[in-house]
Amino acid sequence: MPDADPLLFSCLPERFFIAPEGPLPVCAAGWVAEYFKARLKRVPPALGDVLVIVPTRSAARTLRACLLDEFQRRGISGVVGLRVATFEQLLADGVRDFSVISPEAAFCLWTEVLEDARAEDFPALFLRGKPDRAQFGAFVAQIEALCGALAENLLTIQGAAARLDGDEDAGKWRDLAALDEEFFRRCRAMGKLSREQALITAVCQWPAVAWKEVVVLGHPGLSRAQVALLCRMGGEGRTRLSVGVFARPDAAEFFDEWGRPLDDYCTKDIGIADADICRSFDIAAQARTAAELVAAYGADGPRAVAIACDQNGSVDLFKTHLRRCAEVEGASLEGRPLARTAVCEWLKALAQMGHERTFAGVRDLLGSPYMAVYVKARFGAEARDLRRALDEIQAAAFPLDLDAAIALAQKGDVCRPILEWLGLWLDEIFAGAADRLREAIVPVFDAFFADEAHGDAAELLARDAVLESLERMGEAERSLKSQPETAQVLEFLAASLAKRFVPEAHAQAELPLRDWMEIYWSAHPHVVLADMNEGVVPSTGGIDPYLTDARRRRLGLYCQKERHARDAAMLEGLYRSRSGEGYACSLLLAGQDADADPRKPSRLLLQCGREGLPARVLRLFSEAEPVRDRAEFATLWRLRASAPVLGHRLSVTALRDYLSSPWQFYLTHLLKARPFDPGQEELDAMGLGTLFHGVWEAFAKGHLRDSQDAERIGAFLAGTLEDIAARLYGARPDMFVRLQLKGIEQRLRACAEAQARWRGEGWKIVSAESAHQLAVGDWILSAKFDRVDCNEKTGQWMVIDYKTYDSAPAGCARKNHLLTNRDGSVKRWKDLQLPLYARMACGAFSVSPERMGAAYFLAPKNISDTRVEPWDDMDAYAEAAWDEARAALRRIGEMKFSPREDAAFDNFEEVFGFSEEALLRLGLVEGVAP
Repeated sequence: MPDADPLLFSCLPERFFIAPEGPLPVCAAGWVAEYFKARLKRVPPALGDVLVIVPTRSAARTLRACLLDEFQRRGISGVVGLRVATFEQLLADGVRDFSVISPEAAFCLWTEVLEDARAEDFPALFLRGKPDRAQFGAFVAQIEALCGALAENLLTIQGAAARLDGDEDAGKWRDLAALDEEFFRRCRAMGKLSREQALITAVCQWPAVAWKEVVVLGHPGLSRAQVALLCRMGGEGRTRLSVGVFARPDAAEFFDEWGRPLDDYCTKDIGIADADICRSFDIAAQARTAAELVAAYGADGPRAVAIACDQNGSVDLFKTHLRRCAEVEGASLEGRPLARTAVCEWLKALAQMGHERTFAGVRDLLGSPYMAVYVKARFGAEARDLRRALDEIQAAAFPLDLDAAIALAQKGDVCRPILEWLGLWLDEIFAGAADRLREAIVPVFDAFFADEAHGDAAELLARDAVLESLERMGEAERSLKSQPETAQVLEFLAASLAKRFVPEAHAQAELPLRDWMEIYWSAHPHVVLADMNEGVVPSTGGIDPYLTDARRRRLGLYCQKERHARDAAMLEGLYRSRSGEGYACSLLLAGQDADADPRKPSRLLLQCGREGLPARVLRLFSEAEPVRDRAEFATLWRLRASAPVLGHRLSVTALRDYLSSPWQFYLTHLLKARPFDPGQEELDAMGLGTLFHGVWEAFAKGHLRDSQDAERIGAFLAGTLEDIAARLYGARPDMFVRLQLKGIEQRLRACAEAQARWRGEGWKIVSAESAHQLAVGDWILSAKFDRVDCNEKTGQWMVIDYKTYDSAPAGCARKNHLLTNRDGSVKRWKDLQLPLYARMACGAFSVSPERMGAAYFLAPKNISDTRVEPWDDMDAYAEAAWDEARAALRRIGEMKFSPREDAAFDNFEEVFGFSEEALLRLGLVEGVAP
């Protein structure tokens, strides 16, 4: 398909400057009223032949409201007839008459094109061979993103390949063009156009319209397609084109004829004052600062303040802190993304089953709310019972995959029939086409939504979108000879949901959280520009494997420098518009992200002139202290909870939690609260411990348990680690997991040398991973010993506990258990593990206390510190530990769980918004006893 006609760009608009003396929509409304004042004096006023184009639908709504206010202020009544629209709406109208291929059909057709393509016909593109079917989905997504980016410049892949002749990847582009042409040919055979073809055709064939005036307002980033559309409208002088630029007239030299900022804007002094920039420690502290600015206006906060933040990174934190600090409900202006629905997560988990049915993947799939409800409806099994049964299978032996789990499950187990059915159900799904997939998942949806409590708007919308998409895909598949694999279809469905949103339900006091372009059109007097960090403002635009920034510039596409210039002009306009009396503009940035990785300040904040640069750098890169607590908002809520009956059975590790923090013990062991990280992509401490213990259990029960050969022991440990990791994380785990596994392997090889030395001293493994109990008054303490060794030479015994600490200083066994005063007396117990383990072991193995010891098997990051470290003087503290255990159990029985100031850990600060010390100091917790 040919590219757009260059004659489309043959006219120029009339350019106007709108001084930023107030919010853009207010100034723009005043400018429009003044610009058309002669026509507005008519009775009735008639502007039905005038079209005003703004960037977004939200901007259009705001401008209409401001125009109505301006017209009323001027005494103008009646129907004005002025239309305010966006380019998106105009182009949607333009392609409505075309027969455009649906996204589902395009995906299926691309799959067929790739299936028929031969690697030898595309040597540059398929340098390492043609992708296999499992990779088709990712390849198609790249192609479609490339087509969309080029269409913004009225280019096809074929046209781009012609312009890039001589590029180092010219061969790859020629191969892409050949594939693209084949796709277009098959679209034509179906009587369809691709979306990109339809857009280019619509612009080139735009019909003559009745608009006498077309005015573009506040749109500093016009694309080539948008400019071409304007030129088509204004062709042959039938329509007058005007472009309104939100900047002072004396800045005209920094803009081109279409109101787009020139590259010189990248170095222009924007004029931001240091006092208006606030650097926070992290994005949570930044969100809290913004919420405090809103709270300062009281009930008028939502009408006074507009906030712009990163819609992908920090918007949820802003909602939390606005609710907590200002009693205001914040909402993303775009709405709640369907990517966050349980439907989307379920589709991803189901797709993974098409690649590899690991046991971890099976647990993720069955843990989905949809599968849990369906399994209960089909088998009568509660989700908690199924989880418990799966836990028992994993504890008994790490199953590699679904088949291994079925083999390990006993016939009477609650999960045995469920796992067997799941295998057959997955076979049915992944052996069929889209129609069969739809038939398989409809009953799951029906079971879930049969309960009215599950009728969440986002979940319902996601369900309907999935079923509609599958229906269209089924229609496409029936007309093609090749079909995408089911796993690819599921991944396509999940990706499609990521592009859709459902409007959020707001309280009456609503405060929309906008993005960078939307905030530009805010009418609020106080604008808060948050996340002023690199990658957000200006955005990076993403990484494209085909369109480097240099190629984008060569093809006339938006590149990094143009994006920088555009955002600099927008920032200056916004800042100047809030510089007058009664206005304010606050710029916030965070020193680190949610993962504690550093964030760089936006380069726009460094555009302050050479004289002010040193002070600006000091302000932007100074150390910001973490903000802990805000007492002024402490009365907004108070936790009231009663404690359920705990019973009289407790693990030794749970007792350690009580010693560290009674409050954390209450949350974790009575209320069953659990910290949750939905974005975890690497092994946490628990995952590392599970692997480490699994490896050592296999060694303790294996044929090398008595070996003194460090090399053989190390090889066995490394091989066992590889096997267990494959069962837990699959054959191809995430890159970060692979790196962590490599680190664990290094620790294990160092442990092999320590084990060989330990065995050489006479220590022989007697027991591993054995469960034991100890009666303490009315309580039963339980524990599982990692290992128990006996010395063949001395007759001494040792309870051993594996520890994978980051560091292991000398004497850490004692230091981890108690704090002592300078005179050696016990100040406070931190843990009772080893003394209680030794007491248990004496009874379990019929050994006298003087012959029973306890030790840590230390495997720290610094492998040179790897060793077995007994607690040599533990006997001196044995009775004190026993007394502390009885006292702690007595306090637990009395339900004493108040927070304390010196808590050793705080897993729930993000939940409550305050540290444990602040909860105590501010009196925010009451009634924790029944």
